Amino acid sequence: MAEHEVRIIKMPACRLALVNTVSSSPEMESIQKLMKWVEKRNLADREYGPRWFGRNNPPPQDDKAEYGYDAMVTIPDDITNADEVQLYQIPERTCAVVKANLQNITQMWNYLYDWVKESDYEIADHGLEELLDPYANDEEFLFDLWLPVRK
Repeated sequence: MAEHEVRIIKMPACRLALVNTVSSSPEMESIQKLMKWVEKRNLADREYGPRWFGRNNPPPQDDKAEYGYDAMVTIPDDITNADEVQLYQIPERTCAVVKANLQNITQMWNYLYDWVKESDYEIADHGLEELLDPYANDEEFLFDLWLPVRK
């Protein structure tokens, strides 16, 4: 197994707006819907900008062509209207984190799960993909993969 840096990071609690899409390739559809929602509210212009996360929901299954994807973006406390999105809360938690790109994301998820199995940690919850630049060309997408863990 190739060596990749796995970091243990405390993820702060955060509030999110969430869009779920179910289709044969739901990732970009969910992200694009959420980007329109963010742009309509000028959230990208706020200090430091929002953080973008995603996860399969429901995950792909061998016998089904369609699966789901949750695209999520951090939102400030003053956003209380869930007109076109769901509001979602992530509690503070400790995560094992590794970098990935679009071409190796599945390989890096497998690497991270294997790393946890061989460490002093155990998996605590479903992981999240943090899209580091949602405005990049999809071939240039970079991710931090966040897998909640506990000792």
